[in-house]
Amino acid sequence: MRLRLKPSANLAAVPKCFDVMLNMPDTAFSVTWNAVWTLIDVGLVIHDHPEAVSTPLSKLSWLRIVEEARHAN
Repeated sequence: MRLRLKPSANLAAVPKCFDVMLNMPDTAFSVTWNAVWTLIDVGLVIHDHPEAVSTPLSKLSWLRIVEEARHAN
């Protein structure tokens, strides 16, 4: 499986949690939110914020693919 984070056309060039959620159509919000946290927990993406530890994750939070995950496949 290849991890792709494509930003929405109407948003900035940085993928956000919302972009990942939009790529799971017909799926409940709670399931998509859990999927984002799973990607973070397994180390495939990170919350890309200068103060990520003290800033709550939201639907508009930036995500970044971990470089090692990008080259895994």
